Amino acid sequence: MATHDKDQPLNQRIGREIAAIMQANPNAQEWKDVAAQVRKNLVGVIRPIDVPEKHVVSLNNGEELTTYQFKPLLGETGKPVVHAITEADIDALGEAVMDTILFG
Repeated sequence: MATHDKDQPLNQRIGREIAAIMQANPNAQEWKDVAAQVRKNLVGVIRPIDVPEKHVVSLNNGEELTTYQFKPLLGETGKPVVHAITEADIDALGEAVMDTILFG
């Protein structure tokens, strides 16, 4: 399990978990390779929740570049949502975090 503090955004926590798993197992190259362990390590931990915002840019050569920006999930009062992390929270971010780690 990777180390992280209580105020670190969820995407960064997931990123640390993925990096630790990939360091121990270099063959882990897709979200499906690390998802179960990330869920095991983080479900139930109370932390601020964030969500990915996908950005696609068309390049001059016709290819597309996909990047993600992670933003705090805000509640009805406009304050960041803090609750026990669920599998759904992790799954909402997992692939975006993995893509960011692998492709920048």
